[in-house]
Amino acid sequence: MKHNNSPVPGLARGIAILQLLLKDGPLKLEEASRLTGFPKASVMRILDTLSDLGLVGRDEITRRFSATVRLAPLGDQDKSFERRLSQTLDLMAQKTGQTSEWYVPEKAGLVLARRATPPTGELHVRARLGFVREWNGEIEAVVCIGRAWYGMAPSMRSKQWTYGPSGKKIILTPSEAAEKVNTARKKGYSADSYYNGFGVRRTASPVLKDGVLIGILAVAQCYLPGEQVSGDNIFEFLITETRNLSGIS
Repeated sequence: MKHNNSPVPGLARGIAILQLLLKDGPLKLEEASRLTGFPKASVMRILDTLSDLGLVGRDEITRRFSATVRLAPLGDQDKSFERRLSQTLDLMAQKTGQTSEWYVPEKAGLVLARRATPPTGELHVRARLGFVREWNGEIEAVVCIGRAWYGMAPSMRSKQWTYGPSGKKIILTPSEAAEKVNTARKKGYSADSYYNGFGVRRTASPVLKDGVLIGILAVAQCYLPGEQVSGDNIFEFLITETRNLSGIS
């Protein structure tokens, strides 16, 4: 895979690596270097740049890189959806006073692709763009929605878990984990009952196109002593906006 004739070889290499991750990812650094034929040092610089731009994410445990965006020409409908999505995230952050998030389903898990924060608030959510919520592990609101609607999600493994009171982890049996996913499917949304170890709990709902999951809209509510945030308001905004997005997707 060479791009010697490109007037901007660095850009061409970056696009080539992004396309490779979309096709064969998640990949380790060594695998990306071998498959592209680019020097490992160059691949690392490109991956760092793509990561800073929110186009690539890395799993800190497996050290594999995944693309967080798809490369495709935008039609008029796609442009309309992207504009509306951006407006929706900003509006939800403003109205709820919480961080709004957009996740896209991938083979590796659910990738945090976009988000918006309240104009007067601090960014409490630590997950950076490109962060991957793995399919197996914590069964929280976003994963419940992903598993309920994404047909390519892998089978559940044992030792799924969730957070209970005071941020303590609770191990779930396979049947308990499956019940949480089934409940999300029936309700059309999922909401964490408790804050996680970082003081965050999420409410999430699917955005569908012809019945197929294309993304998940979520509100990440952060715990602040003395702060009162209406869960009903968050729920109402979330359901309304996911339905609107599904209507133009």
